[in-house]
Amino acid sequence: MSANKDIQRAWLSYSITLDCLKIARKSIKKDQHNVLLDKTIFLDLPKDRALQDIDDSQQHAEDYLILTVWAYFERNLFLKLNQDLINPRSKLINDKIQDHMERLEMKNGLLDALKSVISSELIGNAKQIYDYRNWIAHRNPKKTPPAMVTPDFAYQVLSEITNQLDERVLISNL
Repeated sequence: MSANKDIQRAWLSYSITLDCLKIARKSIKKDQHNVLLDKTIFLDLPKDRALQDIDDSQQHAEDYLILTVWAYFERNLFLKLNQDLINPRSKLINDKIQDHMERLEMKNGLLDALKSVISSELIGNAKQIYDYRNWIAHRNPKKTPPAMVTPDFAYQVLSEITNQLDERVLISNL
């Protein structure tokens, strides 16, 4: 399966989760403890607690989406670079890319190296997503949180870069 299909499936799953949370939120706010809430944890929770849990779940879903689409993007990038490195049409292997692949220097290594085939704006956006992804994954209280990244922004940017990567033989272009 291509990385973009994986990214699209993650987005669909995220969208369905948000819709389910909306249904639960509306049912709880309107005190409609009907069949929609039957056999759920919401029936035994106070209204305020249930709504807070839904809000927390939405934030977690947003974080998981960003982590997931980044993982698919990164995997696709490494696969694409490895594929192009063994591609007989590739005449020039960029030392910088090989060096950064081995040390996994994503932000200022591999992403910067892609600027010859992907717009600087998209690469800058990917770096912003990368910083936010790292903050989500590590939550270091000593570090200031980076600029907020929305799931939609992460999905759009990483899907676009993935589409552009799928259309190119990278190494011969660098």
